[in-house]
Amino acid sequence: NDILKRARAMLLMAQTMHNFTRGEGKIKTTQDFFTQAEFFAEESNRLYKLIRMFSYIVPTGEDKRVLMQIADHIPRHCGQMQLLIQMPGVGKESTFRKVDSIIKENNQIMYLIAKVVQICFANAKKYNLD
Repeated sequence: NDILKRARAMLLMAQTMHNFTRGEGKIKTTQDFFTQAEFFAEESNRLYKLIRMFSYIVPTGEDKRVLMQIADHIPRHCGQMQLLIQMPGVGKESTFRKVDSIIKENNQIMYLIAKVVQICFANAKKYNLD
């Protein structure tokens, strides 16, 4: 399933971003971190579009309503993350606050994605959807 594949890839991106905060992993500079965060936000929006397309084949009712009620929060958090990325930061303290805020949005997005993937899987199983 495309939703699951994209969610797994995003989990790896999120882990890479978290590793940066511990001084580990591939990301070495804050600029690389901000670039990765921007890519993460774009991927989140792409995943949202896939979820939206999946919701069209879920029968109308409570299951569909719950799915979209949670999924509809993803674009808002992506927009917030993009605003944080564009926010100017001068000095170490400002940069640390910016990184921390981005990580918090990252966590929110991953929480929503985890819930949505579970709901998509349950709906696919319940309604025999691809």
